[in-house]
Amino acid sequence: MSNDYEQADDHLLPGHELAIHEWLALITILSSLLFISILSYFDKPNTSDGAPHYLRSPVVEVRIEGAVENPGSYTFAIGTKILDAIKRASPLPSADLRRFRSNSKIRSGQLIVVASRKMIEVNVRGAISAEGPLLVPAGSLLSELPKFIPLSDAADADFFTRERRLRNGETLYVPSAPPNIEDWKTIPLQ
Repeated sequence: MSNDYEQADDHLLPGHELAIHEWLALITILSSLLFISILSYFDKPNTSDGAPHYLRSPVVEVRIEGAVENPGSYTFAIGTKILDAIKRASPLPSADLRRFRSNSKIRSGQLIVVASRKMIEVNVRGAISAEGPLLVPAGSLLSELPKFIPLSDAADADFFTRERRLRNGETLYVPSAPPNIEDWKTIPLQ
C-alpha cells in the first residue's frame, strides 16, 4: 500500500513532465481564452453616442382598455404601478379601480381592462357651485360627494362626515355653514 502512495507523490514531484495530450489540452484552453479576449476587445458595441446599452429593455409596453378616455398601447418604465398606468389613460368617472392593488406593478405585454361601475343619479341642491343632477358610482358614500361636486365657500363641511351610501334618485340639500362667532364681531351695530 505504501508503494501506491509513493507513485501518487511521484506524479506531483517538480520536474515531472506533462504528457503530450495534457500539453495539447492546456494550449487549446489558453489559445481559446486569448481568442475570446481579442474578439471581445475589437467587437465592442459603438457607445460613442452616450446612450446606455441594456441587456433587458428598461421600458415595458402595456395595453389599457375599458373605462378610460384614451384606450391604447402605452410605454412605461419598469416598476411602474398599475394605478399610475391607468391614470395616464385618464379613467372615466365610472371606472372601477377597486380591484387593482395599489402596489401591483405592470408587466410587459400586459392587457389592463378597467371595468365600469354602475352609475346612479343624485340631485344636489344648496350650498354648491352648480345645482342639479349628478352621476356618481353606485355604492358611493355621502362623505365622497365633495370629490364629485364643487362646493361653495359657505357649504357646511360637517354635512359630509356621515358614512351612509347614496341612493339612486335621491335629492340632497347641502346646508350652509353656521356663521362663525368672529364674523358676528365684525358686523357693525346700529
